[in-house]
Amino acid sequence: MKINGIYSKPGDTVVTVTDQTHAGDVVSYTSEGQQVTFVAVNDVPKFHKMAIEPKKKGETVKKYGERIGVALKDFAPGEHVHTHNLGSREED
Repeated sequence: MKINGIYSKPGDTVVTVTDQTHAGDVVSYTSEGQQVTFVAVNDVPKFHKMAIEPKKKGETVKKYGERIGVALKDFAPGEHVHTHNLGSREED
């Protein structure tokens, strides 16, 4: 299944998926006029965040062009980004 992702601003490291997404689904979004596609690694609920680039533990995660938190563990493009792997501060 092909799922759309909402990409807000250049530099964002996540998209918001517009439908329930299952591992193996193709997700696409548009960035600076170019369509980007990748494969979902795991299930992601509708309107939740999905990584579009790899992050190491402690690195900043951005959405809407703003810092929304830090990675609590390493994650790869296509992974669900939520409270299990996103914290509000480095010490989380």
